[in-house]
Amino acid sequence: MPIKPKPFVYLCPSCGWRKVVSPKSDALLPGEYYECCPTCGEKSLNREELNSVAKFGVKFFGKFFN
Repeated sequence: MPIKPKPFVYLCPSCGWRKVVSPKSDALLPGEYYECCPTCGEKSLNREELNSVAKFGVKFFGKFFN
């Protein structure tokens, strides 16, 4: 049975690029996984869990944009 991962954010330490990702399933689709920063090409992206306020925003606004 697939388990939906919790939303998270990718952060680039070089240029400050950030992307919030809320996967729909445990199989990541294009746009839900990054190996390098799409802006500057930095290879070492940081991945962090969202805080409770950001998680609420993803749940609330995700209903309108998904």
